[in-house]
Amino acid sequence: MYSQNNKRPLSRLAASIALVFSTCAMSSAYALESITDQAMSDVTGADGVAINIGADQVQFGSLYWQDSINQTGATGNLTFANTVLTNGVGSTSPIAAVVKINTGSSSNKPALSMNLSINSSLLFTAPTITICTTLSTCTSPTSLGSLAVQTTNPANSANPTTVIAQPSTLTNPTNVSITTTNGFLNSSGTASVKLLLDSANIFFTSNGNQIVTSDIRANINATGRIWVDTADGFRFSTMDGSGSSIPDSLGHTGVSLAAASDSRAGLQAALMMQNSTGNTLASSTPTGTNTPPNGLIRFGVSGNLPKLDLYLRGSAGASDSAANGGEDNIGNVVGKSGISARMIATIQSGTTLSHDGNNTGSGFELELGAAGLNGYGIRMSNFVPFSNVMGTNPTIDTGNVYLNLVNASSLTMPVPLGLTSGKGAMGVVSSSAHNFGLSTVDTQNISNITPTSAAKTDNLLFAVRGLSIQGVSLKTSFYQNGVGACTGTTTCAGSGAVTGFAVIPVLYGVSANLALNANTGSATPSLGYSLALAMSGNNGGTTETGNTPATDIKESAFFLANTGTQNNAQYIGLRDINLYFKANGVITFKGSTNGVTHISTNNINITMPNFLFALSANFAAGYLPGTENTGLTNGSTRSGYSSFASNKDTISTIDLSLQSDATNYKDNMVDVITSSAFNTPTSSFLGLNADLTLKGTTGSCSTLTPVGSTCSGVKTNGVPDQSLATNNFIHIAEPGTGAAFGLDRITGRIQLGSGSGISVGSNSGTLTANLIVNPQNIQGNELLANINLYDGTLAAPQSLGKMVITGGQLLGSMTLKPCTITGTGASFSCI
Repeated sequence: MYSQNNKRPLSRLAASIALVFSTCAMSSAYALESITDQAMSDVTGADGVAINIGADQVQFGSLYWQDSINQTGATGNLTFANTVLTNGVGSTSPIAAVVKINTGSSSNKPALSMNLSINSSLLFTAPTITICTTLSTCTSPTSLGSLAVQTTNPANSANPTTVIAQPSTLTNPTNVSITTTNGFLNSSGTASVKLLLDSANIFFTSNGNQIVTSDIRANINATGRIWVDTADGFRFSTMDGSGSSIPDSLGHTGVSLAAASDSRAGLQAALMMQNSTGNTLASSTPTGTNTPPNGLIRFGVSGNLPKLDLYLRGSAGASDSAANGGEDNIGNVVGKSGISARMIATIQSGTTLSHDGNNTGSGFELELGAAGLNGYGIRMSNFVPFSNVMGTNPTIDTGNVYLNLVNASSLTMPVPLGLTSGKGAMGVVSSSAHNFGLSTVDTQNISNITPTSAAKTDNLLFAVRGLSIQGVSLKTSFYQNGVGACTGTTTCAGSGAVTGFAVIPVLYGVSANLALNANTGSATPSLGYSLALAMSGNNGGTTETGNTPATDIKESAFFLANTGTQNNAQYIGLRDINLYFKANGVITFKGSTNGVTHISTNNINITMPNFLFALSANFAAGYLPGTENTGLTNGSTRSGYSSFASNKDTISTIDLSLQSDATNYKDNMVDVITSSAFNTPTSSFLGLNADLTLKGTTGSCSTLTPVGSTCSGVKTNGVPDQSLATNNFIHIAEPGTGAAFGLDRITGRIQLGSGSGISVGSNSGTLTANLIVNPQNIQGNELLANINLYDGTLAAPQSLGKMVITGGQLLGSMTLKPCTITGTGASFSCI
């Protein structure tokens, strides 16, 4: 970070530095006093340096991050204008922080202990965020929005998303400490790192409304090594040079994410939204007086990571995989001063996790649910490797993660092999009717919000290459925020803890680009975006070079499983998922876009005039890897992956490709509907509404006008042009012969209407869809498709005519509720 025109009006600055040397140290003629690791971890500041810092306010005229925006060396700036740092909202006390530094020796090597404790709440505000190629152009650019960050807010933990005045004494001050035994950045020594951050909030304001990342908590204890590597940059590893875990003073190894209670995870955050109704949402004041914000989603993890390797370096630009267009095939646009990071870790198996702040248990838990005080969700635990669910300690790899500024019109994205050259779940095909129309590397437009523009724009780029999560949870429980696991109590009705029920997402080869820019095409401030996401089906099983058959099989899959008997676990779901999605448009919070009247005012609206969705997967049912009985007696022999090395458990294959018509339609959009969870609901609901028009459809309207009305200057009816919909199809095939049923050249307009979304309660989850075809009854918007049959040779299809749905509504729902069978036949009961 740099500062320009720095201003620090400090009405009160109190700084005291105390240097206290013990009598023993003074008498030893500057020799370092030998102290134990345990003594080093208990820093008091009595034998070192203590710096007390106090300030009423710190202000910067311009605070910015500078990055090279391309490989020619040109620079850009992410600028935070008129930033101010104060001690919370309504507080008259100054900012208070203490820095303590102790030095000593360990086995005749220099030892160091540093501790930062922020004993007051902090409120950082940035009224204007801009991206500029040069600072001179930042005088009056279009803003991305405004930002505010608030640390510790314990007085309002029951409703942590409303900023209030801080108490005089904080229960959990923000604390960071580092203790080393051999210098600071020396791989031959050990390092202990601790972080405590509790109840922090991040506010992003756009068009008068806010997205709030609320109730952020991190309690992290890690023991390992810290050093700087020539190629990998900054490194932290919990392993020594020989690959063995480094224990701390109590014998613990790895990284601990210590939960504070059954409802306060070791690492957590909630995403919420509050609108401007009844509010004064000034850019420098990140709150208003309305009712509590509405919730979107909460994420939490607790437990232990026995092994962890962290990499942080600068981007390599064109020098890394230059033949593929630059850094990790992002495109010839990434410079050499951005940020690149990667984390590889193992997850501790087991179910004995303690929620007492110490993590005395050995397990690991993942929580996903609704945000807000009383929101419901699911908690997944007892993780094992996907390659063999009888094993222990699965692996998570974030792949390479990038943060860069780019000035470009497009990025590139690697496409899964299962979607290129016409190869999908049906196999290699020659007919264009089966072809996804994708090459091995696709181009993603990022030029503001115009789908086909070639003009370069300034973007903030987040990118991922090669994320892989291969852990399988054997236990799924329902929980409620502020209460914890549902165990049949009156506060959390039902019995949600089910050992034998598992929801299993497995990810392999995930890559993504997310480019954000200022929307200059609208008078209303909003955020332009461009997103591309790819996911690979598998790593080739035993055919992949260097693959170890028993352990290295990797997949992208989503299962529901019965894991009551671990060595006989069975699943049903999608496996070998190859996926590619891309879209660009505008993100706004609440209100309407392009004249469209939304169902709810509490929504995040995402326009996507140009989108592409391609999917190839196997629908299968069978045994999870390592649980299939291949022996002749008593199941004594269990295979590691044989069910997944062939298609013998595949029921059918699915190929799907859908694209929009960006030329005629401007209203393709998705609404994410929020809901309140601060009272005591019987369930939590996250709505999903959509209005999508497929390529080849005619009869465009620029707004959702009433039935029978016309659209000025736009053709309102006509015959769909199916010749434009070559890559719009759904194919369901038999895995053995390749014989398939297909809906080809699909056109039409469809909506997900009111009531569509996900509802989670104390012991079940429900997915509801309200599908509406041709919502305006406009000729040319009917759902239209060719019906074809394909034989096993994948020759020319046999046509069965056309399917036409002129309009209508289809309601459906699916509830997932773990059951305990209590009788025979049809007699059973669910919990």
